[in-house]
Amino acid sequence: MGERFDFLMRPRRSLLRTAWIALLVGSVPVFAVLYWQATQAHGSLLTVVQVHLVVMLAGLLTYWRQKSVFTGITGGALVGNGIFSPRVRVPLDEIHRVEFVHVESREPDEPSVQFVALDADGRCRFRMRAHYWHMSDLRTLADRLGSAGDRREPLTTEEFFAAYPGSAYWFERHPGLRFTLAAVGVLGAVLGVTALVAAAGMPTFLG
Repeated sequence: MGERFDFLMRPRRSLLRTAWIALLVGSVPVFAVLYWQATQAHGSLLTVVQVHLVVMLAGLLTYWRQKSVFTGITGGALVGNGIFSPRVRVPLDEIHRVEFVHVESREPDEPSVQFVALDADGRCRFRMRAHYWHMSDLRTLADRLGSAGDRREPLTTEEFFAAYPGSAYWFERHPGLRFTLAAVGVLGAVLGVTALVAAAGMPTFLG
């Protein structure tokens, strides 16, 4: 990055290992079958190879992007980015306090923890989901920023966004768009898999 940081933290490495294991475990058996079927049924082996390369390239690009994620203090500002979000820079003198907020999740007994840096008006200027970071690093960052406190009683997602204006990520501010993108992604995946299976010479539900 070429910057000198007073403090720098990275996401947990275990997340990258888990993602790569999931990719390998999920893709290797599937493509092994497709390769075998393409050679046995005179399918398009080249198409299977090309799709496999695209999948691996997407995995490498995601890995590279994840490796670039960071949060730090430099030049009198709190800076950082997410895997799907641009770099954010907040001057330290605009951060009034930091809170660790517990928000209800799909697991009732394990609420998610949100790190929020707030300005004097209580507006969220910087947010991180603790699941992706080492809690010790988050605590150290909070100590450096000052005024760190916990809110132990879990909030619902709606209560969290209402209590901390500006905390919602872009995809959380537009649930309709998120649903549409998810639907398009599922449809694209189904059509893509169908085309790939057909290219390997295997029968599909389309005939």
